[in-house]
Amino acid sequence: MIFYADTKIKQMCINAYTHRHLMSPYKAHYISSLGGFERASLIIKLSLDIETNWTNGIIENSRFLYFRIDRDGTIELFCKSHKIERKFRKVRAKSLIEAINKINTFIQSIN
Repeated sequence: MIFYADTKIKQMCINAYTHRHLMSPYKAHYISSLGGFERASLIIKLSLDIETNWTNGIIENSRFLYFRIDRDGTIELFCKSHKIERKFRKVRAKSLIEAINKINTFIQSIN
């Protein structure tokens, strides 16, 4: 278990760390606890383009990436722009720090 987001304070700490350390011009993230806090996931939306360059101001019209980080450390890229040809293999991280570093490494390999 790499994070536990059962309270608003813990969720804010996870979101603050994620926002501070992701290397992307646009980033949005939230904790999804649809199946309860035991099955919570961190959803990360990234764009490699700045917001003013998006066609019609829609993130899906940019080079975008949607990641999911589960509590067990599984990182999955579940949606990406057709403009990005490189694929992200589903991996497992031992900590939230390692998970963010793997995402940053992938972003740097695209640019």
